[in-house]
Amino acid sequence: MQKIADFGWRYCAWNTLAAESRMSIDRAKSVEIDVRVVNLDGFLHEHNIRPEFSKIDTENYEGAVVSGHVDTLTEFHPCVQLEAGSESSLEAADIVFSRI
Repeated sequence: MQKIADFGWRYCAWNTLAAESRMSIDRAKSVEIDVRVVNLDGFLHEHNIRPEFSKIDTENYEGAVVSGHVDTLTEFHPCVQLEAGSESSLEAADIVFSRI
């Protein structure tokens, strides 16, 4: 289990598992909620899903998502749409472009 910062429906685009949000909003205004986090490769394999497209927009948590998605990206080569604009998204892009 990990804690997600939930900013409510009005600011839900800023909800994040990352320690810091890249948005200028006071984290004290969020509610921490425990969520189950799974490895994406494992989930896709378990459910026999072979994606053709993968959209990754996880509010400063892209690096962790891509790290858990490398096997699927390598095996099936889905088209990837990756959010850009944070250090984590740059880390994720590096993984996508240099290892796959």
